[in-house]
Amino acid sequence: MNKSFILIHTALPIEAKELKKELNLKPISKGLFKNEDIILIVSGAGKKNTISMLSTIFDKFQIKKAINFGIAGCKSEKIKIGTLFCTTHRLKNIPFSQITTVDEPLKDFNKMKTDLVDMESQHFLEISLKHLSKEDIFIFKVVSDYGNFKGLNNHFINSILSSNVKKVLKYVQV
Repeated sequence: MNKSFILIHTALPIEAKELKKELNLKPISKGLFKNEDIILIVSGAGKKNTISMLSTIFDKFQIKKAINFGIAGCKSEKIKIGTLFCTTHRLKNIPFSQITTVDEPLKDFNKMKTDLVDMESQHFLEISLKHLSKEDIFIFKVVSDYGNFKGLNNHFINSILSSNVKKVLKYVQV
């Protein structure tokens, strides 16, 4: 019988940094890391990269659960930078929010109907739903900015994501 894996997807290498360390993942090829139970892919930002990389992984591996983890912009400045949300499930101790997925970085957050915005989650969900049931697909987003992108560098992104990695891993039973 083929081994089934938990898939974790990030768009950016910095979003994967703490996950690789925490899960002791080893590089397999460009953007692909693995241990005996988990496959982590770093697809690059946006629709095309996300769809291409996910389609390849679902074709090559048997996946039992899929997780997207990364940063998201936020419309409401009442929500603290670094706040972790789940956009697919209502979980204990992690707030739920809907998210808007855009093709280009959004300049005007006032046009959004949701509090959160990113460039991958809808595409991640669509591809994953072709292979898994909704209860096995998780999207976790950490608020990184309010649309001004000030101070948004790798050090800052790593600091807001690293404090949330253990919370994410707990809920996906890795």
